[in-house]
Amino acid sequence: MKLENVMNRLNQIVSKYEFPPGVLEDVNERLYNSLDVNYHKQQVRYLENLIRAGLTTERVL
Repeated sequence: MKLENVMNRLNQIVSKYEFPPGVLEDVNERLYNSLDVNYHKQQVRYLENLIRAGLTTERVL
């Protein structure tokens, strides 16, 4: 999977769900410090796991 696709998925998740600010700050810092696509995928999986665990809610539009 290309980095662009991973970033698109990340943007979809962040725009659809409300995450605690600390979570997004941490993920953002981790992504900023790495160009490794697999590491970026890991961060996406982390956010998806928070969603599955019910630790975030969908944004109300």
